[in-house]
Amino acid sequence: MKNNQVNLIGRLGKDPVTKFVGEENSKLSEISLATTSKWKTKSGEQKEKLQWHSLVAWDKLAEISEKYLRKGMMIAVTGELDYDSYPNREGHYVNTTKIKLSEIMILSNAPDKS
Repeated sequence: MKNNQVNLIGRLGKDPVTKFVGEENSKLSEISLATTSKWKTKSGEQKEKLQWHSLVAWDKLAEISEKYLRKGMMIAVTGELDYDSYPNREGHYVNTTKIKLSEIMILSNAPDKS
């Protein structure tokens, strides 16, 4: 097991956005994944928390993402946390957290909209 490993199951918030980046023109897919946590309070009230995760897939996984993943699909992913920061237009540093994927498993198709 890796020291930096993340496993998530959730639904895609939109179709992956795929592009070529860098000097080597590597293929990158940006994926938005929603996960939901549910629990009951001491008084028995049902609570739910929705969280959005930014995922990135490179090269072969980016190709698979582009070809097969669609908004609304339920997927399971494995990857590692990747922290970064960059200066915005005002010169303030913006921190980002993404999950760099090593595995994608499709669990269900997108819900039928009919």
